[in-house]
Amino acid sequence: MLVFLMKNKNAFLRAGAVILSVFVLLSFFKTGVDYIFFNAFEPVQTILISYVLSVVVGVLFLSAQKKKKQRALARSHALLFVFIFLSALFAYFPAPEFVPTRWGLSGSVGLMQKELGLFFIPTLALGLYILFRALPVIAVFQNAFKKFRAYYHQFLTTTLAFLFALNSALIFSAFSPDSAIAPLIVLATGLYVMYVAYITRFIGRNYLFGFRTPWALAHDTVWARTQKVGSNLLMFSAALLIVSLLNQITIPVFIFAIIMSIAVTFVYSYLVYLAVVKKRRVLSFIR
Repeated sequence: MLVFLMKNKNAFLRAGAVILSVFVLLSFFKTGVDYIFFNAFEPVQTILISYVLSVVVGVLFLSAQKKKKQRALARSHALLFVFIFLSALFAYFPAPEFVPTRWGLSGSVGLMQKELGLFFIPTLALGLYILFRALPVIAVFQNAFKKFRAYYHQFLTTTLAFLFALNSALIFSAFSPDSAIAPLIVLATGLYVMYVAYITRFIGRNYLFGFRTPWALAHDTVWARTQKVGSNLLMFSAALLIVSLLNQITIPVFIFAIIMSIAVTFVYSYLVYLAVVKKRRVLSFIR
């Protein structure tokens, strides 16, 4: 059986996804007085397992994308959403009445009733799933969308995997309130933003995704150069968020970096439009 799984790449990945899924789901069942999950592993270790599960599902998605199996793509997205919802459902009854939903790097924790706290992320995931499945149908630039369809689906998969990891962190901290969750959430957020910024440079002109300034939407060259600069600035902001874990000024630094990135990209897009379309060079290095 092991030889068969090793030879068949898809079967091997599917088996890995099933094994990890069963482990994570079993962790939420009560056995006697204790939970299997917390007797064997620390919360940080379990979060890493959740990330591995997300990565495995993501690899399955990429494998399906290469074969252009739209049904397989839909199953990958649906599978991630099911994981998010089931993990919240299994944790609902044994969870305390109030669960942590906000963490400060200084150690402060914000609580919310478990009905709202546990199902906020699953509800958000459902809304985003429906939205991003519907947007391509009403897209204006259908031809352009077809060219970056793969990146669009990768964005949806990565977003659902990120929400799954956040939901796992919320559940784990509900049963282990003293665990240091905040730095891991900041790290995950930084990596997620960095990846989204990276794929932004590869998408074509559209009204759905990217830095959609009026001037970028008016011309392909302006669009491409705007996405490249905006992508670099956003990746720098994400890196700054991760590096700022060394001190406790993460949120202010990140918000300021994001605002500046958007502002600089907006101005740059206008200057490129003047240089490319209007043939007016305001700055010598922008042609």
